[in-house]
Amino acid sequence: MAKKKIYCPKCGSVNCTCHRKGLNWKLGCLGFLLFNIFGLFLARIGHNRLICRCNNCGKKWEM
Repeated sequence: MAKKKIYCPKCGSVNCTCHRKGLNWKLGCLGFLLFNIFGLFLARIGHNRLICRCNNCGKKWEM
């Protein structure tokens, strides 16, 4: 399986770093206050997104 090259949509550079977004603890706390223990599942919203940043121009984007 070939690796997909990631490039910046703004400047076209391949000098990019990517990481997975973690759990949103602020949303988890708010959910806990509003919905008790079931509100903690709100922290998982968007936790699996891939966030990329160009090291040349600084642009951030999601994949």
